Amino acid sequence: MIEYGPVEIGGKTYDCPLRSVSIMRSRSVGILSEWGESFRTYGPYATMLNDVHLQSLPHVSGPNLAFLPGFTPEEK
Repeated sequence: MIEYGPVEIGGKTYDCPLRSVSIMRSRSVGILSEWGESFRTYGPYATMLNDVHLQSLPHVSGPNLAFLPGFTPEEK
């Protein structure tokens, strides 16, 4: 699920993603090898939740642009 909303960037308003939520279920699969034979074993299911808030991410480079120390721009 992605939640969108108005965000002001550089004095203009844009509809941008504000939050992203995803749910995933999976389980591990292992391979056991004994006495010259191999077979798969399945672990228990695990539910994982990824909840990301994006409100602080959008930005515009402008007069406050700064390079990290040691950065050298490439000449084209």
